Amino acid sequence: MMDPLLQRVWEVLARVAGAERAPAVPSAACPLGLNGFWFDSIDYVDAILACEDTFGITFELEADFDSATLRTVGDLVKLVRERGGK
Repeated sequence: MMDPLLQRVWEVLARVAGAERAPAVPSAACPLGLNGFWFDSIDYVDAILACEDTFGITFELEADFDSATLRTVGDLVKLVRERGGK
């Protein structure tokens, strides 16, 4: 059984990426960039804003994100969970 929060974050990411770029099988290990959702910097921002809106949370730019923080779907799920997203 898939983590319900992972499923919801995956749905947000798939909506941002579009059907042609969203991987078919949800996985926490799926990269947000190359060989995954293929997000560029604008897509990352769109995904973050969509997660904030969907989960009623606010990320803190400097506290939550650095070059190693947001590489996979699981990384984003962890951040959403830490910020109180359910």
